[in-house]
Amino acid sequence: MTKRTNFYLLIILILVVSGCRQSEPYFFIHLSDPQFGMIENNGEFSQETKMVEEAVAAINRLNPAFVVITGDMIHNDGDLAQIEECKRLFGQVHKSIPVYYTPGNHDVGLMAPDDLLALYQTHFGSDRFSVLYKNTRLIGFNSVLIWAKRDALENEQYQWLEDELKKSAKNTHRFVFAHHPPFVQTIDEPDKYQNLPSDRRGKYIDLFNKYNVRYMFAGHAHRNGIVHAENLTVIITNGLCVSHSHEPPGLRIVKVYPDRVTHEFYAVDALPAKIEL
Repeated sequence: MTKRTNFYLLIILILVVSGCRQSEPYFFIHLSDPQFGMIENNGEFSQETKMVEEAVAAINRLNPAFVVITGDMIHNDGDLAQIEECKRLFGQVHKSIPVYYTPGNHDVGLMAPDDLLALYQTHFGSDRFSVLYKNTRLIGFNSVLIWAKRDALENEQYQWLEDELKKSAKNTHRFVFAHHPPFVQTIDEPDKYQNLPSDRRGKYIDLFNKYNVRYMFAGHAHRNGIVHAENLTVIITNGLCVSHSHEPPGLRIVKVYPDRVTHEFYAVDALPAKIEL
């Protein structure tokens, strides 16, 4: 066997091993609305601290591939004490577990003024992300820009979002993450605090369906929900610290396989000892 033949066989072996790793199942954790200060209306946040400490301990024990937090890290926009406590606690997640954030309306204000957007970026980084994990494209964006109708910023973000989706055409999965769900019950529901404006939500739903996005993960509503728009499934995850429904607060375990995605919501104190794939 020649050196050239050995070289080609080595390349083939590397490609096969790499392909196997790309197709291995994994799981991640989606949580939303830790919202430090909400329970006591900005009086203090000791209860949120305790609950987030338990969540971080669970994250480190379960060792997910990554964690995504879809906004409302704090309750009182611009509150540096709440911001620092949130950063301190989620900073205790093991360094091997990436944590990705998207902003909520309590982080950057209902109307997303420039100063609060800048403050968010100073403490949490960019208000969007695009990451490739195995063969899954993860895209997070700032839904507050849509709700607040910050037209110039929204249009620039929309173009970025479409560009990222175009580049992901060959990926097995494409997941998008944002604070606001496009809608919470029906696609044609009227405008309200919980959803995106009806004159804008359609173009995002069309965009996601065009690029075969099967799953969008959101928060904001402080309750669990699953709604559909053609091939898109919008998964709304309850708040980590406060629930507005009969279900307890908690987080979601999302299992990703080459041919399917499954997910289940858990109260933090009811999580399994180990995640089986």
